[in-house]
Amino acid sequence: MSKQKLNAGFTLIELIIVIVVIGVLAVTAAPKFFDFGTAARTNAVKSMSGTLTEASKHIDAALQLPNRVIDVNGSLWLDVNGDGIIEADTISDQENPRNNVSRDIKLIKNDLGQLGPDNFEVAKMVSFSEDVIIEVGERHQTYIGFDRDDDGEIADDNCRVYFTQPINSRGTFVAHRTDGC
Repeated sequence: MSKQKLNAGFTLIELIIVIVVIGVLAVTAAPKFFDFGTAARTNAVKSMSGTLTEASKHIDAALQLPNRVIDVNGSLWLDVNGDGIIEADTISDQENPRNNVSRDIKLIKNDLGQLGPDNFEVAKMVSFSEDVIIEVGERHQTYIGFDRDDDGEIADDNCRVYFTQPINSRGTFVAHRTDGC
């Protein structure tokens, strides 16, 4: 009676095929799995959009309260903490909105005469990390986000929040784009 030898393992060909399959899966799945930067930027933009929307609602509500809008030398300010004292910026920095650090918010009127925050004051409404760029557009517009193409502007990138006061209606408008994050 002959005994047949039992194989107790894989052949070399089977091992090579398994290694190749695992390698192909790793090459296709790893970039998606390890791309944390895109997800982080996308979530940051969505978070900033929601935060600005809520801050805008808070400001709109505060504008309805008595004695919250105060005239200081011809400029209207929102007294954020309601203490009756405007902590105005000593110099309104029209180049870098982050330098406008007082608590109270300077207001401007839209074409219907309705008040809203000056676009240079948007940085006061919420806190932003240093990685985030604040770019002030025209009178009522502000872009907040990431400069993905390193050209110094974020309005042309699609990883940003857009904040504006509608010209012919009440309130503010906040939208975001994340397809460039």
